[in-house]
Amino acid sequence: MPAVLLDFASQRSLPNRVKASLSPFSPKTSTLLNWIYEAQTASIQWRAESWADCAMYDGDMWSEKDLKAAEEISIDPITVNRIFPTVELLKGSQMTNRLNIIAKGRTQRDTELGNLISEGIQFVIDQNGGQEIISDAFAKSIVPGINYIQVGLNHDPRREPIQLKLRDWKTVWTDPFGDPWLDPTVTRYLFFARWMDLETLKAAFPAMKKEIEEQFNEFAGDTGGDTTSFYMDEATEIEMDRRSMSSAAWIKTDRQRCRPVEIWFPVYEPGIFAIFKDGRVVEITECMEPAEQLFMVENAQRIVRAMVQKMWWSVLFGNVELARCRSQLGHDRFPVSPFIGYLDRFNLPYGVPRQIRGQNIEVNKRRSMALAMLYKRRITAENDVVDTPEELDELFVEANKLDGFMRVKPGALNRIRTEDHLAKLGAQLELMQLSEKEISEISGANNEMMGYGSNARSGTAIEARQSQGATITAPLFSHLRRSLKTLGELVISEIQEFWTEEKVLRITDDLTGVDKFVVLNQKTPDGRIQNNITEGTYDVIISESPRSDTIREQNVNLLTEWMKKAPPEVLPYLFLLSLEMSGVPNKDKILARMQPVLGIEPGTENMTAEELRQYAVEKAQAASEAAQHQAQLAEQELIIKMESDQASTRDDLASAQKKLEEVKKIQAETAKLLEELKQLQFQTGFAMGQQSVDEMARKSDALRTAAVMGATSNEPNS
Repeated sequence: MPAVLLDFASQRSLPNRVKASLSPFSPKTSTLLNWIYEAQTASIQWRAESWADCAMYDGDMWSEKDLKAAEEISIDPITVNRIFPTVELLKGSQMTNRLNIIAKGRTQRDTELGNLISEGIQFVIDQNGGQEIISDAFAKSIVPGINYIQVGLNHDPRREPIQLKLRDWKTVWTDPFGDPWLDPTVTRYLFFARWMDLETLKAAFPAMKKEIEEQFNEFAGDTGGDTTSFYMDEATEIEMDRRSMSSAAWIKTDRQRCRPVEIWFPVYEPGIFAIFKDGRVVEITECMEPAEQLFMVENAQRIVRAMVQKMWWSVLFGNVELARCRSQLGHDRFPVSPFIGYLDRFNLPYGVPRQIRGQNIEVNKRRSMALAMLYKRRITAENDVVDTPEELDELFVEANKLDGFMRVKPGALNRIRTEDHLAKLGAQLELMQLSEKEISEISGANNEMMGYGSNARSGTAIEARQSQGATITAPLFSHLRRSLKTLGELVISEIQEFWTEEKVLRITDDLTGVDKFVVLNQKTPDGRIQNNITEGTYDVIISESPRSDTIREQNVNLLTEWMKKAPPEVLPYLFLLSLEMSGVPNKDKILARMQPVLGIEPGTENMTAEELRQYAVEKAQAASEAAQHQAQLAEQELIIKMESDQASTRDDLASAQKKLEEVKKIQAETAKLLEELKQLQFQTGFAMGQQSVDEMARKSDALRTAAVMGATSNEPNS
């Protein structure tokens, strides 16, 4: 199927040989048409009420009957829309306190990849303008009572293949006997029907071009253009008059437009499933490779054969079925997440205006009546106070003017009585104020929640009333969390089904606004796949990310208290975190300048837990390598020093040996000299020789001592 028709999620229809092998539980085309008629007729009253709620929100609060009655009693209708600010308060609360969709793995391995799945969900939301779509869906859930977000495929290769699209509640019908939350085990069908050009439909189904034209011409010939073969309610009538995208007709000939039906329904089919210990359940199909089938059988805890529901999809245009095929999405659920406000006893959705609609109408009527009583007067006069009946009418008009001029016959003033309504004005105002109070009590939008002045003087009293208002509106946000959980589960299924190749995501941190990049399904040189998100089982939880000024200020104050008691090594991180959560202007530049001062390396503050662990391992490894290199350098320096010391020691030993040799030479010369002196003494006499001998002995001792000391001082240290 061409990509021109983005509403239809399938890329191809089943060939005839495959249609013949459908499950015996697969419905016939006539059954599908009966479902369409059933859903449309069953929702007439509900759709009319929801349309009236939308009209009240828009300020259309006076019916034709009430306007005519007010005109008859000379009351100018005044519109005071109390529903609008109440709804806007709830919408603003959702916008300023976003809810984050987070994936949690069921095993330790899946938990490590859960952060990447969460970032993948955020990436899909960012690429599709998801936050605005979620806000629009929530806004519709609190006015008409329900809206839908569809998770499907975008066949435009220039865009993200996983698509989020808002489905207007007026174009969606569901099984009236099913679950409003679209549990496929109890909901038999869901279908979409919106207007499109005839040429667009033919381009989407070129093989069925002839059948489409014949069906269109048959509708145009039978009805002259606008068919109302199914149902008609207030919403449909107005939508048809405005040539909108929702009505009960199949075609419109003025612009060659048609309204095909895209219907989704589960069908029971047999299947073989491999169940793993980590919670994964994989269906073993014929299209799998034999090696993959063998791997499933060998590694699964058990193999189960069961009859399960498979989601199917069909497109109908009148009695012609243009396509039918099995859902190509990564799940067997309906492809939409319903956003619901409240549910009545019939499990039909409704919004905030439904319970305060009557009070708001009464406020308008009381205000209009009070205003009329304030400046209008009742005039009673006899017929002959003026000459003609026309002058009597003029007298009444002038009497009700602030600057009126009344002219009557002489003496007729006593026969004219003027009565005002100020005595009854107080009762009207009291009843009006009572209705306004009921509006705030029922909706939870009291003065404290709205930020208006109130009689609460203490901060504790104001907080108590704000808490009371939040308690009343808590079911709305509880339903919002449920809707987001379903939305997250649908997106995860699509991510694991279609993100099979390497993909780089740019994630913008909600807290700091800093961009970071994550690589999924990254192939390593050894053939492994890192961050493989196509495997594993994940649960969806919804966590709050408050952004209102009051809550942000409370969180910053809490971090400040922690900083007072935290150890010194934690203070830099707490300081940066408190700065990130604050509303300080240009905080990104301040953070960039403060990080080096605080000893925090830039870029590490936005890392995930897995990235921080990997960073710590790499940093420790680098530090170990640096330490080893430093040790090697120190060892080489020590060796060089020892070699130098050894060389110096060898030189000192050689010098000492030379000194000793000189000492020995001097000793030998001294001994020779003593011998000569002894002979001289013997020859010349004892007295004279003894004096010379003593003198020579003293010189010899001094010379020997000096030689020994010099040699000793040059010996190396041991």
